[in-house]
Amino acid sequence: MLVIALVVGTVLCGALFVIAGGLQFFVLNGSELTNTFTYAGGYAATLPASTFPDPLRIAFGWIIPVAFIAYLPTLVPLDRPGPPMLPSWLAWLLPVAAAWTCLLAAWAWRFDTRHYQGGGG
Repeated sequence: MLVIALVVGTVLCGALFVIAGGLQFFVLNGSELTNTFTYAGGYAATLPASTFPDPLRIAFGWIIPVAFIAYLPTLVPLDRPGPPMLPSWLAWLLPVAAAWTCLLAAWAWRFDTRHYQGGGG
């Protein structure tokens, strides 16, 4: 689990940076949005998912799966059950979470580069 978590966590973080980087094409002060997006996601990844209300648990566990970076992989060696909607057995689906996030990043980057119209004259 440690090796899988290190590789997948790196891929997930990289994909989050690609998504945030693509937003730079459309936002005026994009560095602040990127910091919010990536560092808030990183911070959320270090917290127990049981502390989040259900909407955030769904967002950080299923839509943009930052819970797969650190929280879920630590449940396996600790033999903990995990909170509702994020059971510990999901940690074994780390490669699926990484593939999903990479697909989101690829889609976002493609969308962003196709709709970019330039920064000025």
